[in-house]
Amino acid sequence: MLRIVEDTTSTLMTGQHTGHTPVRNNGLSRYLYDTDVTVAEVLEKAGYATGGFGKWGLGRENTAGVAAKQGFDVWFGQYSQTQAHFYYPYYLMHNLERHPLPENEQKKRGTYAQDAIHERALRFIEGKSIRTYIGKRRDRCRTLFSRRCGGGSGRRCGRRPRQPGSCTTSRPTSARRRTSRSITQTW
Repeated sequence: MLRIVEDTTSTLMTGQHTGHTPVRNNGLSRYLYDTDVTVAEVLEKAGYATGGFGKWGLGRENTAGVAAKQGFDVWFGQYSQTQAHFYYPYYLMHNLERHPLPENEQKKRGTYAQDAIHERALRFIEGKSIRTYIGKRRDRCRTLFSRRCGGGSGRRCGRRPRQPGSCTTSRPTSARRRTSRSITQTW
């Protein structure tokens, strides 16, 4: 199944259909321009605190399309679709700066990217009456669970991928539950 993510995010953030938004497909190296207006910019002008967390894909470092230049007061996650495919990256982006994850160097499994993104999102959400965009990348680990979990992604067994193509039996659910509860309460 082909998943088109960048154009969907662009449509959600700009309110334009894919015939008008500059980002129309994955991998075409087209990003938002500084003239494009995002929902975050509209909310920011109206006085709201805006935070974005997760996968962006609408601009790489040093382009006008990065989330920090598109109306988000705080951004933490990955700007690149390619970088978002790594569970243990060497860095995540905090606004326009690289936030190094030295515990992941030399292919070590120190900080799971989605856990770090969750924690930053929770810190931003706590104590605020806000609307937050969290562009989570879904963990995929289907084929390893066919016998034990009855197929599917393994979520019914409480598992998460450790590296592309491998899975572990421990899935920390506390951050996921707290995030869901916090988002539900803010809406």
